[in-house]
Amino acid sequence: MVKLGLHSDFLSKHKKIIVRILKKVAKATVLAVVFYIVLSVFLSFIAGFPAGFMPSELLGNLTVFLQIYMVLIIASTLASGTLLEPALSFVKGLAPIVTTLISFDYAIITIPFESQGATVTVSINLQLALAVILVISLISLAKAILQVLSFIQKRVE
Repeated sequence: MVKLGLHSDFLSKHKKIIVRILKKVAKATVLAVVFYIVLSVFLSFIAGFPAGFMPSELLGNLTVFLQIYMVLIIASTLASGTLLEPALSFVKGLAPIVTTLISFDYAIITIPFESQGATVTVSINLQLALAVILVISLISLAKAILQVLSFIQKRVE
């Protein structure tokens, strides 16, 4: 004979934990859906531009970055309240730095346009934009480090 009281006993003991985990999963799911919708709209908006507007390798890097960032947002939402949250926040701060440095090779983008048999090359210097992105990302990294220190301090007390 199987004892059915074990299941209800487990639920009664761990009800707060289960509710907290389910809230985190629901929040992460909502964030994922919203981020996915925004990502889809953004990428379809970019795809509507004429061919050659954005170099294909840059668009590919941007797509991969946004997908990785979406996974990091979901993971940090699920890990909120644990030591993994600041660690994932650190990775979220590091991701734009790495992606930006890989995508914008020295922050100069060259786009060739063909018109009536002639090719015109347009070079865009994005060093200022790159510097702003890097500074914001470094501030995010500093915030993540302070979160780790704060978390450790709370655990020690």
